[in-house]
Amino acid sequence: MQVEDENEFSPSWKTDSVHASAMEGEEPSPTVPLASVAAEDGDGSRDMGDVCSYDIETEQTLFRVTEKGELFATAPLNYSSSHSHVLSVSASDCAGRRSEAPLIVVVEVRRRCRRGWRGVGSVVSYVPGTGPMPLYPRAELETCAGDRASDLTEEERGCEVEGVRAAVDLETSHIGKGCDRDTYSLWSQRRLCGASEEGVDMLPADKDNKGNKDANDNKHVLRDEGHLSDASLTFFDGESGLQAPKEVQDLGDSFPGERFTLATWMRHKGSDDKELDQDKHAKEHIVCRADDHMKNRHHMALFVRNCKLVLLLRQEFKEGEENVFRPAEWR
Repeated sequence: MQVEDENEFSPSWKTDSVHASAMEGEEPSPTVPLASVAAEDGDGSRDMGDVCSYDIETEQTLFRVTEKGELFATAPLNYSSSHSHVLSVSASDCAGRRSEAPLIVVVEVRRRCRRGWRGVGSVVSYVPGTGPMPLYPRAELETCAGDRASDLTEEERGCEVEGVRAAVDLETSHIGKGCDRDTYSLWSQRRLCGASEEGVDMLPADKDNKGNKDANDNKHVLRDEGHLSDASLTFFDGESGLQAPKEVQDLGDSFPGERFTLATWMRHKGSDDKELDQDKHAKEHIVCRADDHMKNRHHMALFVRNCKLVLLLRQEFKEGEENVFRPAEWR
């Protein structure tokens, strides 16, 4: 009597999962597998009890498995694309019966160390007036100090670091490099910004046509000359001011006219005088047109009061318009 074997059992795995690793960018070896998987079958005959094939059920093209259960990579792996790959592998006996559950194979991709900075962007966006902002809060310097793999090049291998010194160069993206106020004159800034060519400087120059300083006898006002600019900055402490140039004073009552534009670059900060800071009626003038010191009546002014920028413009009386009232301040 000859007993025929019945295919009662499915292939079963000898382990629950398999873990393997591969170096990023490394050409896969055709002979050295990343890992090996093995299943066994409880049937007694060769056809029913031997495992004849393994298959990867996960849809992918980066790995293959042989009939012996050896796992190979078919292409170099990329750490940036995926840090790890999870594969489902099934086994089949020689009669075609598949394993009931797949084996999970996890292939970790080891990132190849590259010396240099990470987390440093080429563009930084900053909103003026928002205070200090860290430029590169996630910056990391990779030194590869602990990487001594034999397959790395001399450049890729780590080195012991005794010290690090870094420099940051910032460039603006619109007018020029560095600080635009220093590298461009006021005239250049106006031209680049499309300002009217008929504009007149109301802030007198600190040099005459011959290059002599303090041409307007304004020694009491602090000047801060730009390094590369022919325009200087002026600091006002709230106690002193400057007389407008003669060409502006000669305009007389015709200044300002029916239509005018007033442009200024200004950086403002609070006073050291606490009482002045608390005085909501205190005015900090940027420019004003007034009578002489005996009357001290302002006809036109641009000033800061109580954290607001105010334009004062008193219009002259006109015959026949005794009952016409016009606004005098704009905030």
